[in-house]
Amino acid sequence: MDFQGLVTKYFEGLQSGDAQKLLSVFEEDAVVLSPLYGRLPAKQFYSDLFKDTNESRITLLNTLKSFENGDTCAGHFRYDWTMKDGSLVNFECVDVFKVSESNKIQQLTIIYDTFGVRDAFERLKEKLSIFRAKQGCLSNRIRYPIRQATFFYSIFRINILSRSFS
Repeated sequence: MDFQGLVTKYFEGLQSGDAQKLLSVFEEDAVVLSPLYGRLPAKQFYSDLFKDTNESRITLLNTLKSFENGDTCAGHFRYDWTMKDGSLVNFECVDVFKVSESNKIQQLTIIYDTFGVRDAFERLKEKLSIFRAKQGCLSNRIRYPIRQATFFYSIFRINILSRSFS
C-alpha cells in the first residue's frame, strides 16, 4: 500500500477545501471519528467541516506506519484553521487512517487536544445558528407579505369579475 501517497493526497484535498478531491481517497462507506463533530460518514463530516471553514493550512510533520496493523497509518501535522467567523485556531493533530485493500481510507480517527479549539468552535456554532435563525425570520417576513398580497389580489380580482357580470 502506498500510505505516503494516500496521506499526501488526503492533506492536499483537506487544505484546498475540495470535497471531491478529498473524498476520492475514501471508501464510499467510510467513517470519520472526530473530537468535535463525533462519528459521521466521511461525506457528512467534510460537508460540515467545509461549511465551518474559511481556510485550512496544513504542515505535515510525519507520516507513520503501524507496526501492529498492516492496514493502518497516520499523519502527524500542524493545523491552522480559520473558521467561518474569522477565528483562527492552530494545533498539532494526528489523523489515523485505516486503509482498505483498494488503498482507500475506510476509517479516519482524528486525535488532538480540543482545549484551545472547543470554545472557538462553540462560539462559531452559536453565531451560525443565530445567523440561520435570522435568515429564517427574514424569509418569513418576505414570504408572508407575498402570500397576503396574493390573497388580496385574488379577492380584488373576484370582486372586479363579479361586478363586470352584474
